[in-house]
Amino acid sequence: RFRLGRDIEANEYTAILGEMEDVKYHPGNCSSNQTEILNLPVLHGLKTQVEDMLDQYLRGIISPEGNVKLRITQSWANLTTKDGFHHGHYHPNSLVSGVLYVRAVNEEITFYKPGSDPFHFNNKFGNNFNTKDAVLTVNTGDVILFPSSLYHEVRKSNGDRLSIAFNTFPEGTFGDKQHLTEVTL
Repeated sequence: RFRLGRDIEANEYTAILGEMEDVKYHPGNCSSNQTEILNLPVLHGLKTQVEDMLDQYLRGIISPEGNVKLRITQSWANLTTKDGFHHGHYHPNSLVSGVLYVRAVNEEITFYKPGSDPFHFNNKFGNNFNTKDAVLTVNTGDVILFPSSLYHEVRKSNGDRLSIAFNTFPEGTFGDKQHLTEVTL
């Protein structure tokens, strides 16, 4: 989890909300037809901050050797109104995905542990290693980054939630030539 560390500026908010005039409707919410919203000139500052966060995630979590970066491939706005939801899903063709919360007050997003465990225990207490799902509470200015393969959903929105979601793909050279896993993109 990251924080923007600043308010969303009025012109940024207006531009994001303006993209919600042309939307795709889904059961429970809607998303902008604009799929490169972070490339709008007025959102350049937000994109730069998100790219810095992606670099921190890449270096601190994935920790690749060499000159690798995460490039934002798509970005779009989502609007979930009070009592709405966002269906369970993951993000194919992406390595790291994220959500920047433009407007949210104590909203929740739920992530699910992939796969199944070979054994079932009645745990005395839950933690990050034995839980089947994790619920994060988010607010305006939060940015959540996660592996794109991680299944997630919004069960029920407390209020009007406006966010920008995005996908990434690695660029550079990664893998290992000797182990026949090297890729240059």
